[in-house]
Amino acid sequence: MDKDNSPYRSSAVPSLPRSPMRLRSASGSSRQVRLPVVEISSDSDEESSPNKVSNPAGSSASSTNSESGNDEIRRLKEAIASLSLKCVEADRRREEAEKAREESDTMRTAIEQREREKELELTKVKADYAQLASCNLDMSKIETHLTCGICSDFILVPWGLPNCGHVFCAKCLHTWLKTTLEKFRETRPNYCPREFTLHFLTRNERLKILDARMAHQVIAILRPRETVHPEYTCPCCRVPIRARPVVTVNLKGIAAEVAIAKDLPPAAPEEEAQVFWSYFWPSANIGFALRYNLSNPPCHVIRTTDFVANAEGWMLRPGNSEAVDVARTVVVFYRLTKIVVDDSIDFPTLLQCRRHGVEEQALSKPNVE
Repeated sequence: MDKDNSPYRSSAVPSLPRSPMRLRSASGSSRQVRLPVVEISSDSDEESSPNKVSNPAGSSASSTNSESGNDEIRRLKEAIASLSLKCVEADRRREEAEKAREESDTMRTAIEQREREKELELTKVKADYAQLASCNLDMSKIETHLTCGICSDFILVPWGLPNCGHVFCAKCLHTWLKTTLEKFRETRPNYCPREFTLHFLTRNERLKILDARMAHQVIAILRPRETVHPEYTCPCCRVPIRARPVVTVNLKGIAAEVAIAKDLPPAAPEEEAQVFWSYFWPSANIGFALRYNLSNPPCHVIRTTDFVANAEGWMLRPGNSEAVDVARTVVVFYRLTKIVVDDSIDFPTLLQCRRHGVEEQALSKPNVE
C-alpha cells in the first residue's frame, strides 16, 4: 500500500514522539521498549496545513444545521410571545370575573335587603289590615257625618258654622239665612246691614276731603233709626251665628275620598265661593263716589259699594272688596226731593233718604237673589 494513500497519514494522525518505556520480563529483568506516540492537531492546523483538502459536503451540512437551529429558536420565541399574550388575556378575564363576582355579590346583597324590607312592609300591612278588620268600620256611619242637616244629602263641600261647628251644604245654608233676613225685613223694611260712623268716614286720608258737616249729613242719611240686626241661628242647635261660614278643610278631604269611592260627580265651583255670605255679612271696605263738585252742588250721589265705579268729580277709594252683591246708592238732596236708584246694581237694597226733618221715603222692596 502506498504510504500517501494510507489512512494513517501523518496529517490525519500525526506522529507522536517516541518515548522509551521499560518493560519487565517474566524473569524480572527489565528492558526498554519504544512505542509510537500519536500527535493530535487542531482545526487551525488543518486549515493552515498546505496538504489539507476542504470538504464541501461537510460545510453545507453545518450551514443547514445552523439554519434549522435558528428556525427552532424563532419558533420558540413566537411560542413564548403567544403564551405571554394568552397569559395577559387570562389575567384580564380573571380580573373581569372577579369584578363581576363582586358586583353579583353586591346585587345579591341589595336584593336580599329589598326582600327583607318587603317582608317587613308586608307584615306591617297585614297587621294594619287585621287591625282594620277588627274595627269593623262602617262607611255608612262616616257618610252620616257628611250629611247636610237640612236636606240630608251628601255634602261635597261642607260649610261649617264658626260658633257651633255644624256643617251644611252652601245652597241649604244660604236659603236658611235668606229666609231669616226676609222675615226680619217684614217688620223692619228700612233695615240696612251697614252701620256708618264718623270715625269710619274720616279715618282714611282720601275720605278727609269731606268736611265735618258733610260727614255728619252722610251718617244721618245712611244710619237707620234702629240698629237691630237679624239674628241668624244654626238650623240644628239654634246657636247664634256671629260670623260667616267657612269651609271645613278636613271634612272636605274626607268627602272627596268618599265621593271618589262612590263615583259621585265633583262639586260645582260656585259651592266654594264666598259670595254666598256677602249679603248677610257685608264687607267693611266701601268706596264712596261723589258725583259733581262739592261746591254748590245741585245734588250729591254717594254710592256705597264694594267695587269702584266711574264717577265725575271726587273719587274716594279706600280699597277694593271681595264681593259686589251689597251695593246701594243714596242721593243727598238740597233742592230736589227725587229718589234716584242706580240700575246697574244687581239687587238694590232698601234705602232711605232724609232732608232735614222730612219723613223718609222708602224705595221699592229689594229683590235679593
